[in-house]
Amino acid sequence: MAAKKSDLSKGTALIKIAVETLESFDDEGRKRWVVESIAAAIGLQGLGLKGGTASGGQSVDTDGRDNGELGTPAQYIARKRPLSDIERIACLAKYLADARGVNAFKTKDLTSLNTEARQASIQNPSMAVDNATKAHFLAPIGRQGMKQLIQLGSDVVDALPNRDEVKRLRDAYAETRRGGRRRTTLKKVARGKAAVKTRP
Repeated sequence: MAAKKSDLSKGTALIKIAVETLESFDDEGRKRWVVESIAAAIGLQGLGLKGGTASGGQSVDTDGRDNGELGTPAQYIARKRPLSDIERIACLAKYLADARGVNAFKTKDLTSLNTEARQASIQNPSMAVDNATKAHFLAPIGRQGMKQLIQLGSDVVDALPNRDEVKRLRDAYAETRRGGRRRTTLKKVARGKAAVKTRP
């Protein structure tokens, strides 16, 4: 009996710590994500806990299911079929934003969701996030290493698993950037010529 009381005391203390930690978050979506991640980590995904509304107003179940067509993280990734780490990073970021209302995240948020989705570990998560940023799927937001999914990354995830459409989107984005650089170079050349003409 004494052991059971001890276990109960420990459980009560842990609950108090968990509640205080959750109350420190302003974002309701992030609170639900923490609860879901803990449940997934200890094998309690099937609790069927309901409730919560993402910041966009979408009702979400705290066992990883939503009321729309996104499904669980595992179902979502399986449906998108990313072929590279940067595509998987973008898919995880898109799921956080659309299903849980979490638009700003750190690398550890993505790796936790990756584990919840029962995916193979990303060998170097920091490098994968950096590469996704270089590919213009993500962009820094604020300080402390926070990132957000930006338009190209969102469009690529929406297009998956259509590889032709993904290629078209990335090629079009690259061409737009090349065009912008060419225009910038021409403007610099024109300004240089104008400066030469105005010299006495």
